[in-house]
Amino acid sequence: MKRRSTEGTVATLKVDDLKGIIEEVVERKVKEALESYGFSEENDSWFYSETWERWEKEADEDKKKGRIIGDGTVAGLLKELKGEG
Repeated sequence: MKRRSTEGTVATLKVDDLKGIIEEVVERKVKEALESYGFSEENDSWFYSETWERWEKEADEDKKKGRIIGDGTVAGLLKELKGEG
């Protein structure tokens, strides 16, 4: 039976490579989600919107009740998932 090469696959990526890929995907998905609600980087009025304020309050409540993994950052999440927290 011929073994398949793992070159260029997830199996050959290093942890730092995976972390970078995950951070890029998360950033892109967050940006897409915000844009779907009409928020954009060119216009920061979204930051002062009622929707954003509600999300901030919900996030603060989640943090107070311990309903987050890590410290609320992507790096903190990855650290917890790797068991380094």
